[in-house]
Amino acid sequence: TMARTLLFGFLLVAVWIPSISTKYISNWKALGPFPVGKTEFDGDPVQSFGGVDQLLANQSFQAVSELSKSGYVGWSKMTANSQGFVDAYFKDVNFNNIIQSLSSITAIEFQAWFATTVKVAKAGAYLLRCEGAHNFEFRRQGDIDDARFYHGDIYNRDDVAQPLELEPGLYSLRLRLRGKAQARFRCSVGKADASGFKATLTSVQPDVFAGRLVSDVMAVDIRNYGTPL
Repeated sequence: TMARTLLFGFLLVAVWIPSISTKYISNWKALGPFPVGKTEFDGDPVQSFGGVDQLLANQSFQAVSELSKSGYVGWSKMTANSQGFVDAYFKDVNFNNIIQSLSSITAIEFQAWFATTVKVAKAGAYLLRCEGAHNFEFRRQGDIDDARFYHGDIYNRDDVAQPLELEPGLYSLRLRLRGKAQARFRCSVGKADASGFKATLTSVQPDVFAGRLVSDVMAVDIRNYGTPL
């Protein structure tokens, strides 16, 4: 009983959020929208053209998409609002007409590529986070072999971030957004606290009820918000 009480007391002390200087990423280039398939089987609609990185060099590129009124989509610029959110809007797409023409709500599901450049001025540990995206790719600009995919905060839980050790320079950030007629996302980067670990009790299956442990086993969710491993 004493051990359980001490453990519970420790967890109460350990729940904290590290201090992070966050900067939301404002300017993006978007390519799309394209039709989207099932999550398990869907593919990249522009991979056959060399991939999104290669297509960034050709801002006049256009691809076929049955979602567009003209039948083609290309690059466009989108800017985040004052809260850092990017609301995906494509002026050449009329989703209402698509629903009426096909009598199907699933026809308005779409995907689109978003790309931007992040400038790191000083070496150190940083936290990178993208809300509303399943995953994202981040790498040093020009270093294609070093591309890595990271988990996004798709459910906006405010607890999914990637600690990275970065050198000064330019970095490429890419994400493929999925939505239904509309979608929004927000990415941020900021310096991380070197001791930024966070321990919380899971809310999926509570281990503590009315101040008591419900069993001899407790799940502790520990996340690294500071030191890259």
